[in-house]
Amino acid sequence: LLPERYRDGHVELRNSYLADPHVVPHGIGREFLARRRDGSEFPFELSLSPIEGPGEARVLALVADISERRMAGHQRLLLSMAVDNIAESVVITDTDGIVEYVNPAFQRMTGYSREEAVGANANILNSGEHEDAFFEEIWAKLKAGETCTTRFINRRKDGSLYEQETTISPVRDVAGMLTHYVSAGRELA
Repeated sequence: LLPERYRDGHVELRNSYLADPHVVPHGIGREFLARRRDGSEFPFELSLSPIEGPGEARVLALVADISERRMAGHQRLLLSMAVDNIAESVVITDTDGIVEYVNPAFQRMTGYSREEAVGANANILNSGEHEDAFFEEIWAKLKAGETCTTRFINRRKDGSLYEQETTISPVRDVAGMLTHYVSAGRELA
C-alpha cells in the first residue's frame, strides 16, 4: 500500500511501535499516503492496537481512507476564508437569535468586536426604529423555514444609526431540523 518513498520510514515506525506497543485509537491515528492498485495515491489514517497473546507480537491495524475528510476540511477552510473576506456583514445565530459567528465586515460596520457579539442576542443592533410587528413578521417567516430579505435601521456600538439591506436564511441539518440562521447584509448609503 505504501508508495516507494515511504517504505523505509514505515519499517522504522513499525519496529519502534513493536518495541513499545500502545493503543492508537481510531480517529487519532497517524496519517500517511497510500497507493491504489492503479498507482494513484490517497490519504489514509492508521490506528493500531497491540493484541496480547503467546508467541510473536501481533497488532490490529485499522486503515481508513480519509480522502473525503481531507476534502471537507479544505472546503471548510476555503468557505471560512471567503466569508471572512467578503464586504458584506455575515452573522450566524442559533434559532433563538444568539450570535455564534460574525465576520470582520460585521465588526467594521457595527463597531462590535467578535468577542462582544458572540454570545449576545442579535438584537444588540436594534435601533428602536422598527415596530414589534416588523420583527414578529420576520421571525414568523424564519421559523417557517423561509428566507427573508428586508431593510433594517440598525444602531452601531457608538449609537449612530445606519440602514442595512439584509437577507436572513434558515439553515437545516442533515435531518431537516432548523439549527441556525445566516444573515448577510450590506450597508446602504
